[in-house]
Amino acid sequence: MNGEMLSSIHNAFKILREFSQDDPELGVIELSRRTGLSKSSVSRIVQTLCKEHVLQKNIDTRKYRLWLTAFELGSVVYHELEVCRVGLPVLKKMMESTPGVIQLVVYDRGSIVFLLKLPEDDEAQIFNSMGVRVPCHCTASGKILLAFQDELEINRVLKEKMKSYTKKTITTGEQLSIELQKIKQTGYALSREEFKIGVSSVAVPVYDDLNRVIAAINVTRPTQLLSSAEIDNVLKEMKYCSRLITERVGIKLSNSQRRQILAAKVTNRWRI
Repeated sequence: MNGEMLSSIHNAFKILREFSQDDPELGVIELSRRTGLSKSSVSRIVQTLCKEHVLQKNIDTRKYRLWLTAFELGSVVYHELEVCRVGLPVLKKMMESTPGVIQLVVYDRGSIVFLLKLPEDDEAQIFNSMGVRVPCHCTASGKILLAFQDELEINRVLKEKMKSYTKKTITTGEQLSIELQKIKQTGYALSREEFKIGVSSVAVPVYDDLNRVIAAINVTRPTQLLSSAEIDNVLKEMKYCSRLITERVGIKLSNSQRRQILAAKVTNRWRI
């Protein structure tokens, strides 16, 4: 792929990112001003995007808006994140009996992204919020999600430089590799002030019907409120909620297929 084509793709994404709920329609002049691209370049790109049905021109306003292809691509992401929709009521129920900040987290290329956070009050601002991206090596949810990636991805992350956030942060591939092996054996992960001093967390995986880890449930508390005895109690509730989410979010399989997979692969998923 030559440099000119790469530049065009990059500029197309710059244009697409300008559309939002606040600005659903934008004209060529406005897009040019926002992106720093010339009006001729913007005009050429939006015409191409219109041909692919990524954008549509409003004849009345002469402005452009996202159209069907953008919707179709977004729908793919939406369905992948159905775990978020299914997980919300489960985690709300969990919050009634589990003190602390409860989060639903997904993995993305060596980092984690927080999808849900309960409760969402001002007092919990010291904890990570929805949409925040954090390296996976320094949190419980990050380590549990990394532990269940394929070997190529794990090895890639182990070779990367790891930032130190506190004196307790794991910063070498050798240390992290040992931790990941332990996590795979126990089925849960802990972070004791590895990301923030005074804050600890515990995380368990969420599976789909094919035994793939698709997310993690994370409970974060001040360190003094997460003793070993408390961890045992929290884990029981977390694994129960993980099982509920898995049962409700699974891919579309027949009952017989689901029973076969569950019997063959997930007998010990939620062992306490």
